[in-house]
Amino acid sequence: MRQTVRLLRSVAIGGETLLLGWLVATEGLSGVSFLVLGILGVVFVAVLSAISWPFGAVLLLTASSAMPRFAGTVLGLHLRPEHVAVAFVCDLLPGCAL
Repeated sequence: MRQTVRLLRSVAIGGETLLLGWLVATEGLSGVSFLVLGILGVVFVAVLSAISWPFGAVLLLTASSAMPRFAGTVLGLHLRPEHVAVAFVCDLLPGCAL
């Protein structure tokens, strides 16, 4: 089971690296720099939340709820940072709670 998870994780990382390389090659660095910054932010938040569980998750939820001005629209739905944080913590919950 663990080998399968490692294999899937390696395949996902390889696919993301290929996609990022393709975007840099075809689109230039202007729009991709925000993407790279976002990926680095997600990795930082994932590590912070997973290492210092449950305090990292509480910090993530508190910090995201303190940013009410940031909002976006995805598929016609209004998306705020706290929505993303709750989804992220719920995704980490099964692995960290055990």
